[in-house]
Amino acid sequence: PDDGPHSGASFGVDVTIDDNTILVGSLALDTLKIFTNEDGHWRASEELAIDGVTRLARSVDLDGPRAVIGSRDEDGNGRVHVLHHDGMNWAIEQELSSQSNDADPEAFGHGVRLQGSLVSVTSGTVSYDDPGDVGFAELYQLKDGQWAFLETIAWSDLPASYWTAPQADLSGNQLIIAAPNDLIGADLVDIHTISTFDNGDDCNGNGLCDELDIASFASRDCNGNGVPDDCDLADGLDDVDGDGVL
Repeated sequence: PDDGPHSGASFGVDVTIDDNTILVGSLALDTLKIFTNEDGHWRASEELAIDGVTRLARSVDLDGPRAVIGSRDEDGNGRVHVLHHDGMNWAIEQELSSQSNDADPEAFGHGVRLQGSLVSVTSGTVSYDDPGDVGFAELYQLKDGQWAFLETIAWSDLPASYWTAPQADLSGNQLIIAAPNDLIGADLVDIHTISTFDNGDDCNGNGLCDELDIASFASRDCNGNGVPDDCDLADGLDDVDGDGVL
């Protein structure tokens, strides 16, 4: 409602849901609103504040016990944080930093996506009329307990203002980018194949290391041994009910 507690804050500028948890972002609130489903009813369960961050969060995504949020701090610069739920509360796991020398700091984190051990962060620029402005996507991977930078993807022929920064989504080792841009009357849709860190074997040869293969749900691991089920079956483990999984 117009006279509600979040009036004028662009509450709900981005939302994400996974199982019994909802994260709601805004453009003007200094806390991230978290809701959980209890006995069939959604209730506000937690508010997360980050020191120095005043607009929390313009972009949010959630995958299991982790979330990624893109916000702006009191100086107007973009900030991106990965959160982790310890079973009781949400807390900051790590802050991600832009590795691009060309991206405007105010636009970092315009769009964030999380899938398993991969995070994508898209950024545009703040100005609306500079034909040299470009859109970026920066990729990070969870490796040995830390989120490590993978690569920057940029399109030199794509002007991208703050409001038309690329949007992205992740699936396995693929990143899809969509960037409508009324400034030049052109649209971009591109699919990029991500070269991930080698965290170990790729037992089924599908181009994903086993850890990412399981985390992204490209393969199942019903017995929880860290090896995709199709590899276990190929190695002779019994499929007692004949359904193709352990």
